[in-house]
Amino acid sequence: MVGNGHADKVQVQHMVQRLLSLSAEPSPDAADALACAIAHAHGGQGIGQLGSRGLHVRNGRWLVAKESKR
Repeated sequence: MVGNGHADKVQVQHMVQRLLSLSAEPSPDAADALACAIAHAHGGQGIGQLGSRGLHVRNGRWLVAKESKR
């Protein structure tokens, strides 16, 4: 969210406030939790394409699709 993982708590608070259009900066702990959720949501944008590459999720586990027999 703010660089390479070495951001101060204040930087994370400020970026979370800006990204979520909050009226005030969240507490440091809340900002950390929200930053994790934002990063997780952002990283998941490409997951939908994995189905076309033979991967899918079942019961929370990644599975490789079986090749069809011809």
